[in-house]
Amino acid sequence: MNSLMRNVLHTAIAGTIMAIAGVIIEMKLPGIYDRGLMILAVFFFFLITAFALIVFSLGQNKGEGKDSLYTLLAIGIKFIFSLLFALIWFGVLKESGRGSILLFFVLYLSATIFLIMKIVSEFKRRSIKNG
Repeated sequence: MNSLMRNVLHTAIAGTIMAIAGVIIEMKLPGIYDRGLMILAVFFFFLITAFALIVFSLGQNKGEGKDSLYTLLAIGIKFIFSLLFALIWFGVLKESGRGSILLFFVLYLSATIFLIMKIVSEFKRRSIKNG
């Protein structure tokens, strides 16, 4: 399995785990946030992170000089798309309750940490392979 498919699969697994954890938390603390909006938020963060990982993986095939540019581009794309999603989440959907705000930022933080961990692990794998 190539790096691109492996990264997207890992992102899907992480998104599924986040969705299950969110449902369990909502069952234990009913009314903290809307379950449907939580699933929607997890899905959009999955799409954003998967797209960033696709851009990152495409950069790994371009050569030594362009891989750092594509890495920065992937992180920037994730940031910009997350800002657009925040605008929709807080502006259009008007999700401004304490639970919704906490949900959004926990999902944003977990998606960002996941993306950085995947990028670092790919760089470690490449350095071991080349070194």
